[in-house]
Amino acid sequence: MANALAIAGVTAILKDLLNDGLINQDLTSLGEFEVTARPPERIAQIDQESEADRLNLFLYRVTPNPGWINQRLPSRSSRGDRQTNPYLALDLHYLLTAYGSIDLNAEVLLGYGMHLLHETPVLVRERIRDSLDPSNLNGSMLPTPFSALDADALAEQFEQIRISPEYLDTEEFSRLWSSLNVGARMSAAYQVSVVLIESRASTRVAPPVQERKLYVPLLHRPRLVELLANPDPGDVASEFVSGGTITHGQRLALVGTNLRGDDTAVELGEMVLAGGDLVVANERIELDIPAALWPGIYGLQVLHRVVKEAPAVGLIPLEFSNNLAFALSPSLSTGPDPGVELLSPDLGDLSPDDAVDGVVRVRFAHQVGVEQKVELLLNEVRTDPPANRAAFAHVFPATPPDGNDIEVSQFDFAITGVTQAIYLVRVLVDGTVSEVGVATGPGLPPDIQALADLGIYSSPVLDLRAP
Repeated sequence: MANALAIAGVTAILKDLLNDGLINQDLTSLGEFEVTARPPERIAQIDQESEADRLNLFLYRVTPNPGWINQRLPSRSSRGDRQTNPYLALDLHYLLTAYGSIDLNAEVLLGYGMHLLHETPVLVRERIRDSLDPSNLNGSMLPTPFSALDADALAEQFEQIRISPEYLDTEEFSRLWSSLNVGARMSAAYQVSVVLIESRASTRVAPPVQERKLYVPLLHRPRLVELLANPDPGDVASEFVSGGTITHGQRLALVGTNLRGDDTAVELGEMVLAGGDLVVANERIELDIPAALWPGIYGLQVLHRVVKEAPAVGLIPLEFSNNLAFALSPSLSTGPDPGVELLSPDLGDLSPDDAVDGVVRVRFAHQVGVEQKVELLLNEVRTDPPANRAAFAHVFPATPPDGNDIEVSQFDFAITGVTQAIYLVRVLVDGTVSEVGVATGPGLPPDIQALADLGIYSSPVLDLRAP
């Protein structure tokens, strides 16, 4: 790669190309002419009294080349050590302008100049060497600093230097010449791409590899299509269904394609299940919901892993499936202790018109994180809803439990101002709500049985009426 003199080197090569081309065309009929590479305002100062025949090449803009600008990045390590010398990849934008002492001389020079560049779309490597070799040039062609430019470095860069015309519309042309603060001249614009400049600074090179351990698998990205749940996996008649409420004790089935890998795992929230926790087939994976998983909304993802044969590395993920949303709803206890219980007050101490202020305890069939957001939802249910008002509804946050436990199986809720009625009970945990149903079984209280007979949600309920 070339050094910082490459920009000037390209300009010199183009100037040499135009100069040789015009000389070879035998333009003696024009008289004396010259090829220059000066800013237009300098030419205007020189030609104040009499304008000479001239073809001028002016580099008016330099832009980064989008194809090479990001190569060899990042160039430094996290400690700041130089790892590579990134390319300064540039596109050069030139303005080819003709000046004439008499009518049509400028047009003749511009026509020949444009034709030369049209016939030279690429600066071949031999041309670059010949133009920049001091032994092939007279002393006036290149300034003294070009002795530090390695012609071979510029000629042998990865990508050859191309010349292509740029077509400026009237607005761009006018804006360009206005910024030069001189009168507009007949011109043609060109882009020269790409010039690669590279530093010669020392870089840190990693030591050679002692042992090569390559694992080149055939990739089959797993894809999840559907999530099914079996509400009662212990019953052979129970089937996997889609769209139902998912709670602890159920069995999940992940349906998709390319699910089996050399080592297949399922990422469920922050848990990773593998081995005996899964039943894996290419289009289906079955697993039981872990008892330690708290209620909430999680992402489900299938991982294909490989063994990294290095100390303290082990299995590493190789392929990931898409994510499926998974909502694990809380479920209330069905054991000897009731799932919902009114701890206080004693309803016998209330008159029918008194509001209920007290504490409700909810017991779960699983553990719930103490930092999770837990709320109690109470909705009035009755067989004869009044026409003059809406059903009563209340939401109460959980009282933070005492102690240093990170998970508990029961929460207390302080309720206030609750009108006496029968309430359907739900519990909201981190956006997931407990399931409700129609009460069944013998020995139901008459009011609850009446609700069940009408198919109204009646389990679990909390009767907050004075006897």
